[in-house]
Amino acid sequence: MKLHKVQLMGINFDNLSMSTLIEDISLLKKNKQKKFIVTPNVDFLIRSKKNGDFKNIVNSADISIADGMPIVWVSKLIKQPLVERVTGADLLDRVCAESKEKEFNIYLLGASPDSNKKAIKNLKEKYPGVRIVGGYSPTFSQVFNEEENKKIISDINKLRVNCLFVAFGSPKQEKWIKENIDSLNINIAVGCGAAIDFAAGKKRAPKWMRSVGLEWLFRFLLEPKRLGKRYIVTNSLFLLEVLKILVKKKEIK
Repeated sequence: MKLHKVQLMGINFDNLSMSTLIEDISLLKKNKQKKFIVTPNVDFLIRSKKNGDFKNIVNSADISIADGMPIVWVSKLIKQPLVERVTGADLLDRVCAESKEKEFNIYLLGASPDSNKKAIKNLKEKYPGVRIVGGYSPTFSQVFNEEENKKIISDINKLRVNCLFVAFGSPKQEKWIKENIDSLNINIAVGCGAAIDFAAGKKRAPKWMRSVGLEWLFRFLLEPKRLGKRYIVTNSLFLLEVLKILVKKKEIK
């Protein structure tokens, strides 16, 4: 796959549509190759400014897709337009929709035990014949013990998984994939955030809010205590970075 890269605030993005990404996953399966996929959003951009190790992990991924309309808008501002937003949740849904025809074996790793089971049940009802071959919710901790980690990898490899979706939350999911991908016999490993929770039935913003970049507002209204400070600080810092880009662009002119 030859990908056109766009760099924004120090993070690399691949200019891929959802349809092209699905085609590329099919090619990876056919050619027995594997790729690490990240889904950076505004929070990733701001965190990477403060955390060099996290930035290096994100930029080491084979494929990076924009999970946020503000990122798409700013890419247009710098005249390197990304074709569309591709979220981890939407990618999980599309892979499930295509799995029967394209023979994608899918594994859901992460979220709570209840959410993991509900997500598998819901996706099997939504897409008859979907090839979800397994799922697991690990013990909640910053680092898994060696025994549990070996079990996770062994289970995934035994089930001949093509598409692995990892929902530990960021940056834990990206770090885990980076550290373990060489031991996994898969085609893609995706850090997918809340995708499994959404598939399990957690409320997601309506499509119109997602399309105009207001999904963060919807989530804030649902969980103001947990997300309020994060969104206010992160969005303010992001706007400041955008302002710097605009000033620099004007100076160059």
